[in-house]
Amino acid sequence: MTTNEEFGNTVDQLISLEARVPVLAQNVLKPLMDAARNLVGKRSVTMAAADGLVNRLKKGDVLFIITGAGTKETLDLFGNYHP
Repeated sequence: MTTNEEFGNTVDQLISLEARVPVLAQNVLKPLMDAARNLVGKRSVTMAAADGLVNRLKKGDVLFIITGAGTKETLDLFGNYHP
């Protein structure tokens, strides 16, 4: 059976995969993920975030999870950069 921490490690690996697109920076996410893991005691960043949410949210609270990626240079390619 998979433990929560093993599941979290798998999710960490999935969310830190880098697209191999020439216009995007490479070798950025691994150092960021390593730094994040160091901040949460070398455990899964996903599980640390989940634990934080469980400990802070109450029944009826609203939570927004917003994702996104890009830089001015890459977003400009598609006309989506609006500071």
